[in-house]
Amino acid sequence: MKVIIGLVVVAVPAGLATNWAKRKGEEFRHHAIDTGLPAKVEAHRWTPLEHGRPQRADRVSFQSGSLTTARCRATLGSYTVSVDHGFSFRSAGHVKAGCPGSKLRAELGKATRVDVEMHGRTARLVFTDDDHTVAKLTGKGD
Repeated sequence: MKVIIGLVVVAVPAGLATNWAKRKGEEFRHHAIDTGLPAKVEAHRWTPLEHGRPQRADRVSFQSGSLTTARCRATLGSYTVSVDHGFSFRSAGHVKAGCPGSKLRAELGKATRVDVEMHGRTARLVFTDDDHTVAKLTGKGD
């Protein structure tokens, strides 16, 4: 009987520790490497957030390495997204007056990392530079 109790005392904490370690490992792997990240970034139009409020007139789309405004279909620049959440952005030429995106273009030029956060049915792209948030965009989740 003592052997059975001893096994239970050892097995239960070992099982709980194994499950905890597995969950933490998956969270770390997802935070470090997300093979679906490029597709998530290109999934739909994104709306920049300013002070937590969506700026609908400034909607943008990430497609095939180019960032374009939805309103006037102007190319703001080119970008790269890697599965390790790396992000780089290079501005294109001049954006004509009245076409939104100048502020976002400047913000994305500072970004070195991108993450996708889910808030219910809403997805949020968070662009950071050395743990400082430089831009947030919101869109419909999948």
